[in-house]
Amino acid sequence: MEKIVLKNGLTVALEKLDFVRSAAIHVFVGCGNSNEDEQNVGMSHFIEHMVFKGTQTQSSRDILQKTDLMGGGINAFTAKEHTCFYARTLDYHVPKMLDIICDMICYPLLSEQDIEVEKGVVLEEIRMYEDTPEELCIDKLNEVCWEKSHLAYNILGTRETVNNFKSEQLREFLKKYYVPERTVISVCGSFDRREVLAVIEKYFSQQPNSKNPIHIKKPVFSGGISLLDRPTEQTHVSFCFEGDSITAEDRYAALIFSTIAGGSQSSRLYLRIREELGLAYNVFSYNSNYRNCGSFSVSAALAPENQHKFLQESLEILGAMRRDITDDEIYRTKEQYKSSLVMSTESVVGISASMGRQLLYNGEYVDVNGIIDKIDSVTKEEILRVSRKTTDPKKIALSVVGTPLKEDRYKEIIENYCLLCEKMVY
Repeated sequence: MEKIVLKNGLTVALEKLDFVRSAAIHVFVGCGNSNEDEQNVGMSHFIEHMVFKGTQTQSSRDILQKTDLMGGGINAFTAKEHTCFYARTLDYHVPKMLDIICDMICYPLLSEQDIEVEKGVVLEEIRMYEDTPEELCIDKLNEVCWEKSHLAYNILGTRETVNNFKSEQLREFLKKYYVPERTVISVCGSFDRREVLAVIEKYFSQQPNSKNPIHIKKPVFSGGISLLDRPTEQTHVSFCFEGDSITAEDRYAALIFSTIAGGSQSSRLYLRIREELGLAYNVFSYNSNYRNCGSFSVSAALAPENQHKFLQESLEILGAMRRDITDDEIYRTKEQYKSSLVMSTESVVGISASMGRQLLYNGEYVDVNGIIDKIDSVTKEEILRVSRKTTDPKKIALSVVGTPLKEDRYKEIIENYCLLCEKMVY
């Protein structure tokens, strides 16, 4: 990978592949919920929508028709701490596609008329989210475990904040956060290096460094219980512990631990909860890693009468993992992760996304071979140490959406888990 940093702080990552005829483009901007407060929550996501509504030189229809003509497509997503715009197209269309993306980001029209129209779209997106209990359950989990921080905010915002957005507010937000030192542009595949850099220079070289680098106050993991009664066929249950940041030294050990716990069909949670007890169609664990914090979570959807058993069994499994993880589990998980990693990075999209994300968060890029070396070097002792830190009974949060039990029942389960951990001899 070739890394280029412009004088104003914008970072460019280029990876040429001679055996493909297409390229992927990603533009990562360090802007998300982390830059919002209770009055403007959802603004990052709303701006992500608005840049597609047209620029000073092309309408939204122009953008859509041009991208269709090139046989590619542009899309975007907003996360807690960044926004990403991405596209894929044939090699000879790369400069045109990149030009469209840069124009959208640098010169969005943001007319009041378009804003009013897009409010309706986002409000429908909020309604869709509220009708999706598994997403609602995870969002409620974030609210209780990251109380009073950007991680507690819903990416979409609220009806009130969205309805209050005005063009002037959006422009001020863009001016403050869509700046060179918060931006990484990555391109992977077949492309002309000179043409790509010319487009980037055209749009960004004259922009000054705003002296507003990414700085995020570390949230405090507060823990707690959230219960939401909703008329659903299944009850959705998610619980989490405090985990590691995206740059933590233990992140590879944490990844292996999470996969052994519930990240595959041979994981302990899957084999016990689904295969042996039949409590849920699916159960899974995962790490949510942010710039300076993180969490380890377990989620499942099941019949209301099975949730008590599910929580008891799941916590017993995690408790046992504080004391012992087998060599066979570690070997199998390492091989599984290396296989999925290699397969994901055998696409221009996977490589481009990985380059952009790593440079935004770490300032450096570790390729697939480097990551494999790090995975292979993780020891059993490191995984056990992470398992004890990551399943700390004093740092747990729980969310239930559907037909919850009385709160005391959940507190009792958590207290029993605390006693279990206290009695363990390591």
